[in-house]
Amino acid sequence: MGILLTSGYNFEGYRIKKYLGFCSGECALGTGFLSSLGAGIADILGSNSTAYKEKLAKAKSMAISELEKSARSLGANAIIGLDADYTTFTSDIMGVIVSGTAVMIEKIDADEKLPFSKSVSSGMEGQKENTTLYFPVINFYPDLPFRLFHTAYDINTKEIQIFIYSYHGELHAMNVDIIANTIFGTCYEYTDVNFIDCSFDAGVIKTEKVLLNIPYNQFKVIQSISVKINCYILDGKTYSLEDGFKISPLPLKSLLEFRDLYGEDVECDFNENAIQWSCMCGHENAENISTCACCGRGKNIYTKVKSTGMINLRNLLPELSELKNCEEIYQYLRNMEEKQECHFPEAVMEKLKGLIKTERMYGNMKREGMLFLETYISENE
Repeated sequence: MGILLTSGYNFEGYRIKKYLGFCSGECALGTGFLSSLGAGIADILGSNSTAYKEKLAKAKSMAISELEKSARSLGANAIIGLDADYTTFTSDIMGVIVSGTAVMIEKIDADEKLPFSKSVSSGMEGQKENTTLYFPVINFYPDLPFRLFHTAYDINTKEIQIFIYSYHGELHAMNVDIIANTIFGTCYEYTDVNFIDCSFDAGVIKTEKVLLNIPYNQFKVIQSISVKINCYILDGKTYSLEDGFKISPLPLKSLLEFRDLYGEDVECDFNENAIQWSCMCGHENAENISTCACCGRGKNIYTKVKSTGMINLRNLLPELSELKNCEEIYQYLRNMEEKQECHFPEAVMEKLKGLIKTERMYGNMKREGMLFLETYISENE
């Protein structure tokens, strides 16, 4: 089977088994003197330049061929998110760049379905059956240290609970509006819902169960949930959110497949431009940063986040303030990363390395280092 291509994110009748990474193909093609002359005449007459059109089609075909070779070298049999860009270097040279995500796909059995929600029934003889519906959360806040990934709604007790993946910090409470997205493209909104008791286990936060009366006629058509956070309490401090959330750009089936393969915190595929790149968790990072400052994934590296994740820097400030200089602070954090298999934001580690160089030339930079850490924590944690 040849390489399958699509500008979308899935193939009808196929399941994405593995994401293999970003790949591209490039072609620079000279148009030649006669082509340029013919194009000039076509421009004057306002007609279509057949010579340029044929050259452009040839360049695109060659670039796609290079893209397919690159994908095959990764072990892929398909490419999703196909994109083509065109440019001119001089009046007689044109360039085409095509890119996409290399994937391995497999056919889905005719009778196999991927549910948007799942129900779990349990009960004992003589007791009322308990049925819970699970709906995926499809929105996210890129800069928050947690990701909401699904809700559980108990049909019998009419209670709702939210499940949250946490990178660092302790979430105590939230005030939210719950938006239920239906199979018809419409939505139902339930406002001013308070969760004031949360439990934490292995990186996952579970809120308390809160009464929410969703009529049967509504919940039977719900496909997914968006949670608008109005305010929340993290590590004992209250925050209000004015900025709007983002909706995952992935189709719902693809989003569920991504989360099944790479973790509940996944919100999108990797995306990159000249100045920044978006991680699978949805956080945007500067192009020169190789590790996501939010979840710790490497750029274009398809993997799950380690359950230990990041450690809250705020809690380490008292210990760090007892150290002598920036070199000791940096080494202290590096030792924690190695021993506890955690990681700290790359922006923090790179800044400390820079201060160590300055320190060796001009003397102790501990004060500047601690000031940077305090500023970083106040803006990011």
